[in-house]
Amino acid sequence: PLLVAVPSPLSILINPPEATVERPAPKESPPPAPLVPLPTKMDTLPPLPLVVPPDPRNTPPELPLVALPELKISAPLVPDAPPFAEAIVIAPLLDAVPSPDITLIPPPVRLMLRP
Repeated sequence: PLLVAVPSPLSILINPPEATVERPAPKESPPPAPLVPLPTKMDTLPPLPLVVPPDPRNTPPELPLVALPELKISAPLVPDAPPFAEAIVIAPLLDAVPSPDITLIPPPVRLMLRP
Protein backbone atom coordinates (compact mmCIF):
# COMPACT_ATOMS: atom_id res chain seq x y z
CA PRO A 1 0.00 0.00 0.00
CA LEU A 2 0.97 3.61 -0.49
CA LEU A 3 0.28 4.58 3.15
CA VAL A 4 2.65 3.61 5.93
CA ALA A 5 1.06 2.20 9.06
CA VAL A 6 1.49 4.75 11.87
CA PRO A 7 0.52 3.79 15.43
CA SER A 8 -2.31 5.83 16.93
CA PRO A 9 -1.67 7.86 20.11
CA LEU A 10 -2.88 6.37 23.37
CA SER A 11 -6.40 7.34 24.40
CA ILE A 12 -6.70 9.46 27.53
CA LEU A 13 -9.90 9.70 29.55
CA ILE A 14 -10.35 13.10 31.23
CA ASN A 15 -13.34 13.90 33.41
CA PRO A 16 -15.06 17.27 32.88
CA PRO A 17 -14.19 20.00 35.38
CA GLU A 18 -16.30 20.17 38.48
CA ALA A 19 -18.75 23.09 38.77
CA THR A 20 -17.29 25.61 41.23
CA VAL A 21 -20.20 28.07 40.99
CA GLU A 22 -23.62 26.93 42.14
CA ARG A 23 -26.54 27.50 39.84
CA PRO A 24 -29.40 29.73 41.02
CA ALA A 25 -32.66 28.12 42.09
CA PRO A 26 -35.30 27.95 39.34
CA LYS A 27 -38.03 30.59 39.51
CA GLU A 28 -41.66 29.70 39.12
CA SER A 29 -43.80 32.65 38.11
CA PRO A 30 -47.45 32.61 37.02
CA PRO A 31 -48.24 33.44 33.38
CA PRO A 32 -49.12 37.05 32.64
CA ALA A 33 -52.73 38.12 32.91
CA PRO A 34 -54.61 38.22 29.55
CA LEU A 35 -55.18 41.64 28.03
CA VAL A 36 -58.72 40.70 26.96
CA PRO A 37 -61.08 38.64 29.11
CA LEU A 38 -61.38 35.02 28.03
CA PRO A 39 -64.69 33.90 26.46
CA THR A 40 -67.14 32.17 28.72
CA LYS A 41 -68.05 28.52 28.19
CA MET A 42 -71.59 27.96 26.85
CA ASP A 43 -73.26 24.63 27.48
CA THR A 44 -76.51 25.54 25.70
CA LEU A 45 -77.03 25.59 21.95
CA PRO A 46 -78.32 28.73 20.24
CA PRO A 47 -82.03 28.73 19.40
CA LEU A 48 -83.10 27.25 16.06
CA PRO A 49 -84.16 29.66 13.30
CA LEU A 50 -87.85 30.33 12.81
CA VAL A 51 -87.74 29.38 9.10
CA VAL A 52 -89.42 26.14 8.05
CA PRO A 53 -86.89 23.71 6.57
CA PRO A 54 -87.44 22.71 2.90
CA ASP A 55 -89.07 19.41 2.06
CA PRO A 56 -86.66 16.61 1.24
CA ARG A 57 -86.36 15.87 -2.47
CA ASN A 58 -86.93 12.39 -3.78
CA THR A 59 -85.99 12.19 -7.46
CA PRO A 60 -85.74 8.92 -9.40
CA PRO A 61 -82.46 8.08 -11.16
CA GLU A 62 -82.11 9.20 -14.76
CA LEU A 63 -81.11 5.78 -16.14
CA PRO A 64 -82.48 2.34 -15.36
CA LEU A 65 -80.50 0.30 -12.86
CA VAL A 66 -79.64 -2.45 -15.39
CA ALA A 67 -78.95 -1.39 -18.97
CA LEU A 68 -77.92 -4.16 -21.36
CA PRO A 69 -76.12 -3.18 -24.59
CA GLU A 70 -77.71 -4.08 -27.89
CA LEU A 71 -76.15 -6.96 -29.80
CA LYS A 72 -74.76 -5.96 -33.20
CA ILE A 73 -75.34 -8.64 -35.84
CA SER A 74 -74.16 -6.79 -38.96
CA ALA A 75 -71.14 -8.23 -40.81
CA PRO A 76 -68.21 -6.00 -41.79
CA LEU A 77 -68.19 -4.57 -45.31
CA VAL A 78 -66.06 -6.36 -47.91
CA PRO A 79 -63.54 -4.04 -49.60
CA ASP A 80 -63.92 -3.41 -53.31
CA ALA A 81 -61.66 -5.19 -55.79
CA PRO A 82 -58.58 -3.20 -56.86
CA PRO A 83 -59.02 -1.32 -60.15
CA PHE A 84 -56.08 -3.15 -61.81
CA ALA A 85 -55.63 -6.89 -61.45
CA GLU A 86 -51.93 -6.88 -62.40
CA ALA A 87 -49.28 -5.88 -59.88
CA ILE A 88 -46.91 -3.16 -61.04
CA VAL A 89 -43.20 -3.72 -60.31
CA ILE A 90 -40.94 -0.68 -60.71
CA ALA A 91 -37.17 -1.12 -60.91
CA PRO A 92 -35.10 0.95 -58.45
CA LEU A 93 -33.57 4.17 -59.79
CA LEU A 94 -30.06 3.39 -58.47
CA ASP A 95 -27.90 0.65 -59.95
CA ALA A 96 -26.49 -1.95 -57.59
CA VAL A 97 -22.77 -1.26 -57.13
CA PRO A 98 -20.58 -3.91 -55.47
CA SER A 99 -18.70 -2.90 -52.32
CA PRO A 100 -14.91 -2.46 -52.56
CA ASP A 101 -12.64 -5.19 -51.24
CA ILE A 102 -11.71 -4.98 -47.57
CA THR A 103 -8.08 -3.90 -47.06
CA LEU A 104 -6.45 -4.54 -43.70
CA ILE A 105 -3.89 -1.81 -42.88
CA PRO A 106 -2.25 -1.77 -39.43
CA PRO A 107 -2.26 1.58 -37.58
CA PRO A 108 0.93 3.71 -37.73
CA VAL A 109 3.53 3.08 -35.02
CA ARG A 110 5.05 6.03 -33.17
CA LEU A 111 8.81 6.15 -33.53
CA MET A 112 9.28 8.61 -30.65
CA LEU A 113 9.55 7.04 -27.20
CA ARG A 114 7.71 8.51 -24.27
CA PRO A 115 9.72 9.57 -21.21
